[in-house]
Amino acid sequence: MSDAATLSSPLANNPELADNIIGPPPHTPTILWIGCSDARVPESVWSPPPAVGEVFVQRNIANQFQPTDVNAVSVLTYGVTGIPTIKEVRVVGHTGCAGVQACYNVVNNIPIPPPPPPDSVLWTWLGPLRAHAHANRHQTLEWLTKENVRIQMRNVNAMLRSLGRADVAVNGYLYDIGNRRIYPVPPSD
Repeated sequence: MSDAATLSSPLANNPELADNIIGPPPHTPTILWIGCSDARVPESVWSPPPAVGEVFVQRNIANQFQPTDVNAVSVLTYGVTGIPTIKEVRVVGHTGCAGVQACYNVVNNIPIPPPPPPDSVLWTWLGPLRAHAHANRHQTLEWLTKENVRIQMRNVNAMLRSLGRADVAVNGYLYDIGNRRIYPVPPSD
């Protein structure tokens, strides 16, 4: 199958998509989306879905933003210093997040199917969240899911201050996979 045939089929079935991508769309995003890699939670869950070129995206396991993650910090730095149109960072978590669930389960001695090896890169990645879950093991999974969004919001705000861009809004949201709605997560309980 040629590249032209590969592209023409989805475009033929979706004229709105074709209208958005024929010719170079403008790269003028107003939103930087920090979300989970979960395939059920793309930035298009927002209603109405953003057009092509409206959202700059950073996705990873459990929507983490760690100051030591060069990829996430690079995305944020470029987003707020190299793209003058970005006015908001959205940190978006979701119900049913396997990363949050794994941290919750391990500190509450609930089996994880299948458990990652104890020395895996995944456990290293989830280390800060796992430590927070351990320090707050009396809390619920729902609380930990929302608290994870709040932690990442604080991390983003700290990085924005260090970049001299405290004027960029940071908002947190929780996507409910069950009812497919997005709810705001305030910065504190």
